Amino acid sequence: MSSKPHIILIVIDALRFDRLTCNGYDKPTTPHLDKIASQGVTFENAFSSTNATDPSLTTIFTGLHPYTHGIVSHGMDVDPKSINVVKKISYISEVLKKCGYRTFALDWLDRWHKKGFDYYSGFISGRKFLLKIPSRVRALVRSLLPQRLYLSSLKIDRAETLADMALSLIRRYSNQPMFFFIHFWDTHTPYYAPKNYLSCFQKMSYNCSLTLSDLIKEVDGEQAKRVIKMAAAGCSDVNEVLARYDASIAYVDGQVGRIYQVLEDEGFLDETLLIITSDHGESLLEHGIYFAHHGLYDVSIHVPLIMRGPDIPAKKRVNGFVQHTDILPTILDLVGYNRKNLKYEGVSLMKILREGNSPRRYIIAVEGYTQRKVAIRTKQFKYIYSPSNQTATCRFCRKIHGGTEEFYDLINDPLENENLLRKDKNIVTEGLKDLAKEIYMRAFLQSPEKRLLNLKLNP
Repeated sequence: MSSKPHIILIVIDALRFDRLTCNGYDKPTTPHLDKIASQGVTFENAFSSTNATDPSLTTIFTGLHPYTHGIVSHGMDVDPKSINVVKKISYISEVLKKCGYRTFALDWLDRWHKKGFDYYSGFISGRKFLLKIPSRVRALVRSLLPQRLYLSSLKIDRAETLADMALSLIRRYSNQPMFFFIHFWDTHTPYYAPKNYLSCFQKMSYNCSLTLSDLIKEVDGEQAKRVIKMAAAGCSDVNEVLARYDASIAYVDGQVGRIYQVLEDEGFLDETLLIITSDHGESLLEHGIYFAHHGLYDVSIHVPLIMRGPDIPAKKRVNGFVQHTDILPTILDLVGYNRKNLKYEGVSLMKILREGNSPRRYIIAVEGYTQRKVAIRTKQFKYIYSPSNQTATCRFCRKIHGGTEEFYDLINDPLENENLLRKDKNIVTEGLKDLAKEIYMRAFLQSPEKRLLNLKLNP
């Protein structure tokens, strides 16, 4: 075994912070994550920098905000010029290779995300052609195929398949420092779980009086209606969809538990850094956003972040603000890499653990996939900004969620239901407005090259 720790970075797609049992949820979704958290650190105020997968993973791998690296949208809508710029930025996988690590990724997104990996799985259990063709063509196919047949064509590698592959590679290459990126997708719409998990949660109470037809009537956009139908395929009511989301979490949690157990059985556990997070959260019924993750409300940007491993204290919960930008400098700190030649905007979480608090007074998040907005969040307040009705209109739901500008008192209104700007248009300071406008300009109006030239440290 090398003196350098193995590193396993697990991203559980669309996993909400408040759906973990160790974070106060009243259903048994995460017994294995709870165990890992009890042996390490839980960050109670960890936030993604965006609410879509492509920009979020780019931030995790580079330590840069979306408004700096330029990937502010997702999928086919990403600006090719921004992709060309990102290809020139150092990825954590590339840096770790220089440190003597073998690098593995179990994920299917491919594209610029595969940079620096010795092994990038792509699809393990079969190539799904529909995910590789343009979104407009997929929309046509979706309109022609029955819903269940369309969903079956999109089935991705299940958590069990990824865990099997991870365990095989761990056993094979454990004589050299390993960096694993494992991306579990089962918690993404349409929320997959085997029958034994699903039946367990279907017996539990969710107390939702809304019907699926109620949700479909609430939205005008065809894309939003399709998402609801996809999430609800095979379900009789909303409560069953909520049960399936929780069951998918429990299923993935069980596969994380398998990886943990093999690390322990093989004697690698205490020499392995485990980092577990999600790329973004999920709006289930909140704010008129159903089973999706657009909107910069906490349900979509407040994410779990758990760390366990060498030099990580046990049974510790940290209250200060942290973001995905902090993962890269944390890993480099723990492997002793000289970071002076790297540009990044995060802060090592080890520094935060050593000093007892976070240097951040606020966090920033942006979204550019379904709408263009910026959020600035302090412990008490959140300001969400978009410059016009056009930029604030959700292209999925065909409406403006909350307004072009929103301001919430999170202490008295943690669910972000009352936009205080409707009562007092002067409640937001000019300084806060100016900051939001500056971030918006950098994210959506500057050229990709200029964004990097204007790199500033995150507060």
